[in-house]
Amino acid sequence: MQNVTENPNNFIIKNYNKYGENFLNSHYVSIEDIQQNAIYIIRDILNKKIDLSKYGRFILEPVVIANLEIVFVNKARYYEYLCESLEYTRVFKYKENISETQYNIELKARNNYKTYIQIAQTLNNIKYSQNITEFDILANRLKAENLIYNLK
Repeated sequence: MQNVTENPNNFIIKNYNKYGENFLNSHYVSIEDIQQNAIYIIRDILNKKIDLSKYGRFILEPVVIANLEIVFVNKARYYEYLCESLEYTRVFKYKENISETQYNIELKARNNYKTYIQIAQTLNNIKYSQNITEFDILANRLKAENLIYNLK
C-alpha cells in the first residue's frame, strides 16, 4: 500500500502501541472490542490510514479476520432485509408511487448492502488466501462505484 497516513486512534495501532506485540493474545482485547471497532478498522484500511505492511499480520489473525467478517455479514443481512421490506412497502402499499425521500432511503439501503456484502466477501477471501492486498482491490472497486463513503 502506498501513501499511508496512519491514524493513531485505529484499534490495531492503538492496542499495539499500548500493549505490545501480543495484544491479541492477552486479556486486554476482547472479541466484543474487535466487533465494535470493525467498521473503523476496515474504513482505515480502505482509506489507507493503516500501514498493512506493518500491521497487516494482526488483521490476518483468525480472531480478527473472523470477527470482522461476522460484523460485515450481519450488516449486509440487515440491509438486505431492509431493502426487501422497503421494496414490499413500495410495491404493495404505495403501488410504486413513492416520494423522493422514500426513493432515496431505498437507494441508500441498496448501496449500503452492496458495500457491506463486498467487504464481507473480500474478508472471506482474505481469510482463506491470507492475501491482504485484496483490500487495495476492494478499495478501488468501492471508490469506482462511489460506495466507499457508505461505511458508517
